[in-house]
Amino acid sequence: LVLTGNPAVATPFVISPEAQDIYRQIWSPVQWGKRPVLRMPSLVYRDGPPWNLTLTAHLDAEDVTFRGFTAETLKVVVTLDLPKSVRVEPITLNTGSGDVVGDLVFSLDGVPRCCFNLDGTEGNLDPKELLCAIDESFADAIPEISFGKPTRLTLNGESYLSGDPRLTVKGTLKTPEI
Repeated sequence: LVLTGNPAVATPFVISPEAQDIYRQIWSPVQWGKRPVLRMPSLVYRDGPPWNLTLTAHLDAEDVTFRGFTAETLKVVVTLDLPKSVRVEPITLNTGSGDVVGDLVFSLDGVPRCCFNLDGTEGNLDPKELLCAIDESFADAIPEISFGKPTRLTLNGESYLSGDPRLTVKGTLKTPEI
């Protein structure tokens, strides 16, 4: 099955209203310049109780913006195992001035949360711009600093998807000069 358009199109398949809200949150900060192409070699729905939807999809897109961070190309594999989890891995972004590689895992059981890994950036990316895409509050927390090129950023962290997000982030930043 091949679909062209926003991955949020799968929202009606998410039975739980709370899980639908979380699934919408995953895709709501994404702006699509060109319509993404979703190739789904696997889609299985089992009626319950308990119900289950599994899906594997390969997403390719051009001109994608996530909270102000723009990529020329995006390639991801999305794996749904609803109502339990959504995995977006690997994520490969090319910005024209560098690459970003990482993954996201949304755990929807119990207290819904998102875990992320940024395996590293390559090229001339602005670390502050990337950090602000993760959490907009970094804009105020990080002073105006110019980083030498190339700068490499590696991160991992976790955030809750309901209530207080309690974002935790740790990582390394390597730059030839500040």
